[in-house]
Amino acid sequence: MSDMQSIRSLIDYGDKMNRVVFERASSLSEAQLAQNLEIGPGSLRRILLHLYNGELVWLARWEGKTETPWPSESLALSPSEILTKLEAVTTQRAAFIAGLNEAKLDVVQTYRDSKGSLFKATLRDMLLQGIVHSIHHRAQAVNAIRRLGGDAPDVDYMYSVRQAV
Repeated sequence: MSDMQSIRSLIDYGDKMNRVVFERASSLSEAQLAQNLEIGPGSLRRILLHLYNGELVWLARWEGKTETPWPSESLALSPSEILTKLEAVTTQRAAFIAGLNEAKLDVVQTYRDSKGSLFKATLRDMLLQGIVHSIHHRAQAVNAIRRLGGDAPDVDYMYSVRQAV
């Protein structure tokens, strides 16, 4: 499997699991969504906003756009409202990914992190970091749903690809 095939597969899986996580989070109360769990960004709502913001910021970096400050994570949006925003980014990202090939993965790009520091990396590494960022915060969201008594989904990638022998 090529790097592009692997990247596309991981992104597709992440999008599928994001929808499941946001759906499960939608069953929780306003108080549960706002409760500070002292993990990651704090509350489940803030984790979900961080997941969305990460997708938004990494897409801008991949596209070589000048980065704006990290978006707010204190908006009182429902999981379904955040998911709607996330799916708009997913559509934009799909168009960007469709235009990539193996050679473009080796292009070195510069970007600024959320503190304004300038870095450079290959597009391949930047894509992988965006994927890992989402995996990390999706796991935080699953943990938060579980701690809040919700129906936490199983988002382990291996469960989707392994085959019994």
